[in-house]
This record gives sequence, structure tokens and C-alpha cells, in this order.
Amino acid sequence: SRAARLEVMSDALHSELSRVSELAYRACSASPTCRDYTRAEVETALAEIFAGYPTYRCYLSEQRRDDIDRARLASAVTAAHDAKPGLDRDLLAYLEGVLAFEIPGDAATELAHATQQVTGAITAKGDEDTLLYRQVRLLARCDVGAELSQWAHSASAFHHVLVNGRSRNLLATSTHDTKRSEDVRARIAVLSELPTEWSAAVMRWRDRAERYWIGTREPVIEYTLWQTLVGAWPLPCERAKTYARKAARESRLRTSWRHPDEAFDNALDHWLEGVYSDPELLAEVAAFAERLRPHGDRNSLAQLLIKLTAPGIPDFYQGTELYDDSLVDPDNRRPVDLALRRDKLRALERASVQDVAGDLSAMKMWTIRRVLGLRRRHPARFAGGYRALDAAGPHAHRVFAFARGDDVVTIVPRLGVHADGYRDTTLEIPSGTWREVLSDQTFSGGTCAIAQLWRALPIALLTNS
Repeated sequence: SRAARLEVMSDALHSELSRVSELAYRACSASPTCRDYTRAEVETALAEIFAGYPTYRCYLSEQRRDDIDRARLASAVTAAHDAKPGLDRDLLAYLEGVLAFEIPGDAATELAHATQQVTGAITAKGDEDTLLYRQVRLLARCDVGAELSQWAHSASAFHHVLVNGRSRNLLATSTHDTKRSEDVRARIAVLSELPTEWSAAVMRWRDRAERYWIGTREPVIEYTLWQTLVGAWPLPCERAKTYARKAARESRLRTSWRHPDEAFDNALDHWLEGVYSDPELLAEVAAFAERLRPHGDRNSLAQLLIKLTAPGIPDFYQGTELYDDSLVDPDNRRPVDLALRRDKLRALERASVQDVAGDLSAMKMWTIRRVLGLRRRHPARFAGGYRALDAAGPHAHRVFAFARGDDVVTIVPRLGVHADGYRDTTLEIPSGTWREVLSDQTFSGGTCAIAQLWRALPIALLTNS
């Protein structure tokens, strides 16, 4: 992260860094203890501080003193010293005080305000538009808002986040800014459960496709594209080429928007054309993608039902009411077929849960329609407190469940590749008679088999009858 941010400050955002560095130099010149530092020393110190921001910006001001933001700024200064021990401690301490609005003076105040405009761009460009195209071990986690320092969160940690969720929090799973749609991410996430099979497949494909490279292959971009192909399959070649061009230029490993390498761009196009013209290779890709599909669809439905029932307001990006295979913009800005969605929504009025089972688009819209209908009719049922529920049995860790007050229970799967039908796994349901909202099945409180709860769809929402 530091390297990527420093890189963009030396290139795409150097003019912004120069502007705030000039303000910093003026602020230092007004200080008896810092007036002898050179512009280069000030700029280096400032860049190292910006490279360590743990958030996009701090919202301190002359009037606002926030302990959390102050601690974030202090951590950035500490990180700067740790990364470059030769930096002058007095200069770092002075700049920290300026950025915290603790040092008076017009230049100091102007610098503190200007910094809050610049650090967001540095963090976004460095992390989202550079690092996320380089750190590609699993693309499902390479997206806006990801905590790149942590590989994954436990179920208990996620429960902790949700239990502290506010009623007006926005719950979004796809936006105009995500690198790939919620459904593509859900399928790519399955690769984490098949590491051996995936590794073997990629090695085979890499060896077979090496003949299509012109010049030196680029392993990071190539690995990005194998994940993208299985996550968004069937992906037309032209869409794949557009995505590959953007991924390569954003990563800035061999080409970039400011300094494009046309030879490499053409080599990347040639490699993809070779892959798409190889029937045997494409057949393997398609077969692996099909293996991921049912598990990815289950992930999609799980995150959808959590979004619809956890504390907060569910948000739907254009087109995601159905299965969405979009990649990064401009791919996710394609026109949405609203007439198709209206027709499918009307068709659900005459459908049964058996009619939609197995079709992710139909299951998503069925779930959205039913749960939003319940929320509209009974808003108070979704105002209750959040309480985690623990399953029991050999696959208990593959079940994520919670209650909202005493009236709603959400049960979804996780890590389902090796779930073995959730054999001998149960969930204790509060006493009473419960209706499963998606299938209209009824259940009595007590010990319920997970397989029975998910007999119609691989997710369940119980509410008091």
C-alpha cells in the first residue's frame, strides 16, 4: 500500500503533492524551529505521512477535536518514521501538529485544509486503482472498501459488525465503483474453498496459453484474467479485452494511462485472442466455471438475504435485481434492460418457489420481492435488536444465522463447497410457529434440521406466523 501510494504521488498526483508541499514549506518557514528545512525534505516527509494514512482523510478542524481522527494522524506519522527512519523527527512532529490544526498561522491552516482534499485522492488512487490490481491472490476481496491488511473475517467478527449496525446504514453489495459485481465476486470467492484444484487448473492453463504471449508474459495480469474468466463466464472476448486493458493500465506494472506501452497492450490483446481461439482450453475454463456456479449462486443469495434483513437500508445497484456479470467500469455502466426486469417481476406473481429454484436471476428477484414485501407490511419486525444464532453439528461453522428481535430469523450458508448436504446440522429456533417467507413452509420452534430449512432454496427467512 505504501509503495503504491508513493508511486502515484510521484506520477499521477504529483501536482497535488507539489501544491500541498509548497504550503507545508511556507508553514515551516514561519516556524523558528523548522525554517531551515528544504522544499525537498518537506515534500518527502509529507509524502511519507500521506502514504501511511489508515483512512481516506481525517476530519479535524479548528473547531473539531476528534480523538479517533487524531490517533489516525499520529499513526500515519509513526508509520512514516518506521518506513523511513532517516526522516527528521522534529519535522514530522511539526507537520503532525499542523495537520491536526494545533499550530496557528494562515499557511498552517491552509495546509491542514488542503491535505484533507488530497489524502482521499492519494488513498483511492494508490489503493483502489493500483494496489487492487496488483494484490490479486483472490479477486473477490480486491474491491473498494476491502481491508487489504486482513485476509478474511470470522463469522463472529461479522456478527459483531452487524450487531452494531445502525438502522440508517447503507447496505450495498455493488456500486458504480466496485471492480466486479456482487455475483462475480461471489463465484470467485469459491476458489478459496478449492485451492488445490484451482492451482492445478491455472498451472495447466498457464502452460498451454504461454504460446500466445508476444514477448515477456505478465503473471499478475494473467492470473487476474483467469479468475475473471471463471467468475464472469461466459464472458465475450471483447469485454474481456476491455477489462484486461483497464486492469493492466491501472496496475501500472507494464503499462499505464499516463505512459501507455502500446506493444504490451497489443500483446495482451493477442494473448486473449489466442485463449479464446483455443477450444480445448476454453472448454476447461467453462467446465471449471460451471463447477463454481452453484456454490457462487449460493453465496450471492446469502449476501442478498443478509443485506435485506440486517440492520440498515438495503441498496441495489442498477441491474443487480437479476444475475449480474459486470466487471469494472465502463462494463458496469452498460444499459440495464428495465423492460426485462418488469416482465420477470410480473411473472413472479404467478410463479411458485419451485419455478425459480436453480435460476439465480429468478431466485434473486423472488427473494427481493418477498422480503421487501414483508418489510413493507411489518416494518416493526425489522426494528428489533440483532442477535447471533449458533448452529450445532458437524457443519455448524458453515451456517450463518441471526434473529431480529423475536419475530425474524435469517439463516444463510457459508463455505458450502464441502458441506455434504449439511448432514446432521441443526439450528435451535425460538418457540412458536414460524413461516418461511420464501417458500411458505411452516416450522415449529425447537431443533430444526438445516437441510429441511433450505429444502426449497439455499437460504431461509423465518417470521412469526
